[in-house]
Formats: sequence, structure tokens, C-alpha cells
Amino acid sequence: MQGLKCLVINLERDENRLSSIKSVMGTLGCKKNQRIPAIDGRALLLGGGRARKIGAMKWRLTYDAYDIPGGRTTHVIRPGHLSKVGATDMWSQHGCAMSRKNALLTVSASIDKCGYILVLEDDAMQGKICPSGPKFLGELRFAQS
Repeated sequence: MQGLKCLVINLERDENRLSSIKSVMGTLGCKKNQRIPAIDGRALLLGGGRARKIGAMKWRLTYDAYDIPGGRTTHVIRPGHLSKVGATDMWSQHGCAMSRKNALLTVSASIDKCGYILVLEDDAMQGKICPSGPKFLGELRFAQS
């Protein structure tokens, strides 16, 4: 496991979750941990985000760009069936998708140097969310041996 790099998607406000998942990865011997800042969709909305319906289940979201100081960005999305269209969950779903996209961009930029990269959400091993966490960790140890 020493050679395995682990990317952890984590909202800045969830420091406890980050500490928890780093501890779990540490017990596996995975020392190459990197935090991928999660994008808080609700913050995009509360920071002046606007949504406009442009078709059946198709929305245009415009908000302050988190990666361009003073900039605005626009994305066209199709919210999932679990999202309340036009509501905060639609924005949270978008933030989650953009966070995962950023993680994949990090993977594509560094996979040649690492060989293997594990991408996890910061709550991946929490018992209520992932009751099979211990089984997963055992399988991960086996795969690396």
C-alpha cells in the first residue's frame, strides 16, 4: 500500500471527516494522501448563483467562478431524478459532479507517476454510510499484496 496514492474529496468545512479518512488510510500504510477540495454547490447558489430552465429537465447554472477570481461561469446540467429541480439539491449535485471532475483531472495528470490512485469521498469509510467498509479495506489490502 505504500506506493498507492489516495485522493480524498473533502469540503473545506469538514476537517473532521478529512482527519478520519486519513487515519483509516494510515492504518493501511497509505501515506501518499492528497486532499481534493470539494466544491460546495450550496455555496455557489448562496453566493449569487442563478438557475434558468432551458428545456425539459435541462438547466443553465451561472455562478461566481471558484477557480477564476472575479469571473463567472456557466454550466448546462440535467439534474438527476433524486434532485428537486431548481432547489438547493440541484446545486449540491452540481458541486459534487464538479468535485469528482476535478479529482479525475488530478488522476489523469499524475497517473503515469503513480501507477495506482485511489479516489475516495471523505465519508467513504463511515459505518452508517459504508457498512461494508471493513470488508473493502480487507480486499484492498489483499489486492495490494
